[in-house]
Amino acid sequence: MLQKIELAGFTGNVLLTKGSKVEVFTAATGGTKLSFNGTDNKFANANLPKDPWVQGLTGSTKMRDRTLSLKLENMVMYLMQVEDYDNLKTCPARRFHKL
Repeated sequence: MLQKIELAGFTGNVLLTKGSKVEVFTAATGGTKLSFNGTDNKFANANLPKDPWVQGLTGSTKMRDRTLSLKLENMVMYLMQVEDYDNLKTCPARRFHKL
């Protein structure tokens, strides 16, 4: 199941990507096969959750030979470096580890 991303302020998309040995459908029964054209495999976070059906095309020949990945689009991450970590007594950033 593709769950909604619960990150404060995230309004981007979730892009589903796959390897060549799997197929993905919109539902287990009667679902439409995704073509992975950059549109049908892109889900607005606001429209999640979704429950796609994933199936292998052939039997597995080794471990990890089937891939399915998620990418968050339009996500901005903020990183900070603290120079005087020991003096951040009341700052919420104190919960971060030293760099």
